[in-house]
Amino acid sequence: MKFLKQASVILLFLFSFQIANSQSLEDEFGFEDDVNDEPAAPISNYVTFGLIIGVVYGFKKIKFT
Repeated sequence: MKFLKQASVILLFLFSFQIANSQSLEDEFGFEDDVNDEPAAPISNYVTFGLIIGVVYGFKKIKFT
C-alpha cells in the first residue's frame, strides 16, 4: 500500500510537470508578424525618486538597528 501511494505521487508530479511544459496552440502553429507594436512606456520620474527615498530609508533603518 505504501508503494502504491509513493508511485501515485511520483506519477502525479511527472504528469503535472509534463503539462506545465507543453506548448500552446499559438506556439505550435507559429507566430504571425502582423501585430501592432506599441512604443515602450517611459519610466516615470516618480519611480527614480521613490528608489532614492527607499535607499535612504534603508540605510537609516540599518544604521539605527
